Amino acid sequence: MAKSTQPTVLAAAADVLSDQLREKLEEIAKRLRPRGSQLEKRFLEALQKGKDQLPPLDDRQAAALRSITPGAALRALGEGRPIGEFFEQVEYNGRRLAKMHLPPSAIVDALEQYDHLLAGVLENLIPQQVENLRWVREQLLFCVILTLNNAFYQVREAETKTFYELFRVELESRSLDDLLQRFLGTLAEFSTASRARLYLLNE
Repeated sequence: MAKSTQPTVLAAAADVLSDQLREKLEEIAKRLRPRGSQLEKRFLEALQKGKDQLPPLDDRQAAALRSITPGAALRALGEGRPIGEFFEQVEYNGRRLAKMHLPPSAIVDALEQYDHLLAGVLENLIPQQVENLRWVREQLLFCVILTLNNAFYQVREAETKTFYELFRVELESRSLDDLLQRFLGTLAEFSTASRARLYLLNE
């Protein structure tokens, strides 16, 4: 997988969403608003029960997943927020999910489960536009997965870089104290912490 920067991926996701598609999403958002809470409830139940291919998730994982669904994008548009703000949310929560070690396949399964629920609601609301709605849903879901792919890449790249840095420190350190201090510095940088401390269980 080729390396991508965050602005590049977010811009690519936004470019896919043409003006016509954005207008259609805004129209769907308005129609869906009265049924949004019911759809959210059904999706949450699916996450908690581990329906279909979904593993049971804890509250943090479920909250992160709920914030990256197409429904979350439609809510943002319905509230007048730009679609770019939603993709920033996807990027952030994608990194969280990667750090919580939720498999990408499970995330895709969850998004497909949401899309299935969303399709049923929209087809009842606008039965005469089934094909158009399918195209809109597919484009939006593609953009979400594209953004998630970049988020996971960022996390795994940082983890790999940190692993090799720890290995290098172990080889170059001249004493245990030197080793521990340099380990702390590396781990603090990885965690974006302002400081790090080591507590020994016993002397």
